[in-house]
Amino acid sequence: MKKSMLIIVSTFGAGGTAKSLLSFIDVLKDEYNIDLWISTFKGPLYNYLPREINVFTSERLTTYEQYYQKGYAKILSKLNLYVSAGAIRLRIKIAIKKALRREFAHDVQKMQIRMANLEKLPDKKYDVAISWMDHFIYILANCVKAKRKIAWHHMNYYEMKKDPNIDLPYFKKVDAICAVSKDCRQVLVDTFPILQNKIHLVENLIPVEVIRKMATEYEVLPEREENCFYITTVSRLNFKQKAIDRAILASKKLVERGLNFKWFLIGYGEDEIKIRNMVERYGLKDYFLIEGVKSNPYPYIKLADVFILPSNYEGKPIVISEAQVLAKPVIVCDYLSAHEQVKHNVDGLVVEKTPSAIADAIMLLANRMDLRKDFSDNSWNKPWHNQLNVKKQIIKLLNG
Repeated sequence: MKKSMLIIVSTFGAGGTAKSLLSFIDVLKDEYNIDLWISTFKGPLYNYLPREINVFTSERLTTYEQYYQKGYAKILSKLNLYVSAGAIRLRIKIAIKKALRREFAHDVQKMQIRMANLEKLPDKKYDVAISWMDHFIYILANCVKAKRKIAWHHMNYYEMKKDPNIDLPYFKKVDAICAVSKDCRQVLVDTFPILQNKIHLVENLIPVEVIRKMATEYEVLPEREENCFYITTVSRLNFKQKAIDRAILASKKLVERGLNFKWFLIGYGEDEIKIRNMVERYGLKDYFLIEGVKSNPYPYIKLADVFILPSNYEGKPIVISEAQVLAKPVIVCDYLSAHEQVKHNVDGLVVEKTPSAIADAIMLLANRMDLRKDFSDNSWNKPWHNQLNVKKQIIKLLNG
């Protein structure tokens, strides 16, 4: 008889956490009856869920997301109020911004706990319950009945600016904490040394054959121009984490250097209007092309000569593995876990977090077809078969 499982997730958008969850569900659906609890049905990947999965939602979590957006707007107004241009020295401005962001992160943290305590989940005891998004550990810890509780962490805990003293009691209530990269695990261990025996490294499952098949599926793509260098970025559209503004500034430098290129940006996010305005302001509409969200971005990745992720920080972005599965050279900024996925000068380039560094790397690869081929071959030949070991590790953790 199948065991029962509850998975708690925020939303089923088009990002890496949703893709990794699809892979997770796919390998476990034959062994577990899975209930999936999400905040909203919106999101292009929702339609890829297996039919046998029982999905339900909570209106309160939609309220939470609205509350979060309002709260962020309030913090931005504080920044504008206290940090007016020319009022104080730059280093003081930065210190105030950091303090306010930390204060905001702690306020959101407390609000998430209050919202979690209001949730009414089914009066049912599961064999296993999982929080797939970092902040849903509060619901997992307090509102769910299960023989075994496991919290997944997809982000760098340090970069989330949370208060560990607030989180510790909730972390103690779960049986295991899974981090998706070595560096993310180490940050958790350093932050919560008393819990190190329950903090595990569990890498994302990568559906290699599915990705390669979807990359060949029909998608209306621009006709490839001769002597044009093609770049793709698949990312949430924001500045703070994903640093799309850095990509735009790198594009400006490429134009100044005379490179003929097309840079496709796939995704959606809170800074889309700012991004479009920035592209317009720098006269990059013919070079930096915002394509919006795509349920299947893989044809765009396949089209590219290089894949770029300009982020400030990441957990272990599944989109980098997806690009490598499609044998694409990658350029990433030097965030914490970058070297876990990209071997510098072997299958890609890890560069400084500056527009100039990104532009330099692009120019190098645009002028060195031999280097691109080496990176491509090394990416294609990565040991993707290790996914079987990841599956075995997950099953072992679920069983305790």
